[in-house]
Amino acid sequence: MKKNTKIKTKHGIIIVIAFVLLFGIGIYLVVNGNKTYVPQENTGISNTEQTTYKSKDLKFTLNVPSKFQIEERFTTVLLQYTDELIQITRSGTNDSTLDAHLDNLSKLNNFNFLTKEELTINNYSAVKGTIEGEVHYFIYVDNWVYSISTSSPSLFSTLDQIAQSFKYNP
Repeated sequence: MKKNTKIKTKHGIIIVIAFVLLFGIGIYLVVNGNKTYVPQENTGISNTEQTTYKSKDLKFTLNVPSKFQIEERFTTVLLQYTDELIQITRSGTNDSTLDAHLDNLSKLNNFNFLTKEELTINNYSAVKGTIEGEVHYFIYVDNWVYSISTSSPSLFSTLDQIAQSFKYNP
């Protein structure tokens, strides 16, 4: 009889623990489960005072809102505003056109553009595209491809302005 009581007690404890866990999960889902993503409003940084940034190593100039911190690395420039980033990279290519380069790049890295727009930026062939939620500008100059990109929706309009100010400095 004592054995039967011990089993009932163990089952009772397990049922109470399971009930408490389920109740806790239910409360968590009610409190946190209905959150939806709301894009941040434009921070207004696009319309603030601009500074001209010149990269001697990567050979370009562009206008950047002065609120950004700028860090230059070997083949990358990071533009940081609060905890959000715009990244600029440069890579060499043997392809004779930007389209050929992007076709090869998409096959090699297995991606597709969600949106793709062909542009000219300061007389250079360029493409603006969305890849997996990130907006990229690709600019082709003298067998170099510059990529200017961000994944932060609040920086998309600032990215547009920065990319449009791109100038190559051989």
